[in-house]
Amino acid sequence: MKNSLVKIFIFVGLLVMLLGVILDPLISEKSFSAVVALLVNVPFYIALSAVLATVFIFAKNKLLANVGYGLAALVGVFGILLIVYVDYTGLIVIPVGMIVMFVGALLKCILIVIEFFGFVKTGSKQSPGDFSDILMRYKELEKDGVLSADEFADLKNRTIAAGDQRGASLDDLKKWKKLLDQGVLTEEEFGALKTKLFAE
Repeated sequence: MKNSLVKIFIFVGLLVMLLGVILDPLISEKSFSAVVALLVNVPFYIALSAVLATVFIFAKNKLLANVGYGLAALVGVFGILLIVYVDYTGLIVIPVGMIVMFVGALLKCILIVIEFFGFVKTGSKQSPGDFSDILMRYKELEKDGVLSADEFADLKNRTIAAGDQRGASLDDLKKWKKLLDQGVLTEEEFGALKTKLFAE
């Protein structure tokens, strides 16, 4: 969720920047030569970097996504420089979009640091065998009367759905068989887990 929010932040920054590039000549009724002058103010490689940064952060490759965040940060630094140090005559929306991209990259950097120091668990899905112990605890809670049969069934279904059985090992298969023998899993659930395990 947090990574999605950062990606949206950077994407919105790109859209604001591009909107500024389109609107600037329309609002100020500049000629074609003035538009070329604006592109000199916002160099082509910066605009290209902004587009590539946004494309890269949506890539499935983690290294490519990290390069995208780095490019977004560089674009943002250029936007800050435009406002602070350069006598910028273009529409202010352009550097504001760049700065929004910078803030998105900064948020990503903060998330990485927080994950590095262990304040946030990386990955929301459980590892393949993790849910075996969790299901046993739920079953004990059901036996103790803390959970109703319906609550147990609901928690069991959600826990199984959250795991990625394709990465499971044969040891996990043994654990699932034990759950079947103890009545935690039904034959159908065990068969479905086994099928997912051998699917790939």
